Amino acid sequence: MARGNESGLARGHLRTVHEHGFAYDMTVGTSTETPADLAKAVLRRPQNRL
Repeated sequence: MARGNESGLARGHLRTVHEHGFAYDMTVGTSTETPADLAKAVLRRPQNRL
């Protein structure tokens, strides 16, 4: 609560952020992988999607 936000504020934005009707290029497991591993996965993803 360093910025004074109420607990659970992100939960209230879940629909706004994720229900936009577009498919994601990829998903990553931020709770199971390190930031370095996630960055490597993003860099390895296929580049043929526009």
